[in-house]
Amino acid sequence: MKKLTLALIAAIALAGCSGHEQKTEQTAGSREHEENKTATAAAPVNTSDRFFANLDKEDGIKSTASGLRYKAVKETEGDKPTPTSRVVVDYEGSFIDGSVFDSGKDIEFPLNGVIPGFSEGIRLMSPGSEYILYIPSDLAYGTRGAGDVIPPNSTIIFKVKLSEIK
Repeated sequence: MKKLTLALIAAIALAGCSGHEQKTEQTAGSREHEENKTATAAAPVNTSDRFFANLDKEDGIKSTASGLRYKAVKETEGDKPTPTSRVVVDYEGSFIDGSVFDSGKDIEFPLNGVIPGFSEGIRLMSPGSEYILYIPSDLAYGTRGAGDVIPPNSTIIFKVKLSEIK
């Protein structure tokens, strides 16, 4: 059964994962959240700040004015989506500890219906491009998180292939 993976990206949760997957995802997300709280209490730099400081040293990492970081794994030429475009993508979403919280193939959605960092990153791509998007909390779900899957203040990473602009 194909799960409705867009729910984790979109601001409105439409469907969840199976109980076992959700428990694993909650544990992974909770672990990152606990690491952030512990790091913040122990030192002035939290886990996400350290993650981005190290990421910025890597080759091929680019950033936008908003703070989104991205890496082009495969770059193609062609049209780019607009903020109101509908797109079709394959993606995998994970936390900075590498634990995957969601994935989907051939998922179609409007760019104005997803978190700002995901929308911004997709708009940099042409069909056939593959990027890794490193989305800071303020461009993701911020202090509210996303249900039981994405804790508040989580930095999230998406491996994305843009298949089509509709």
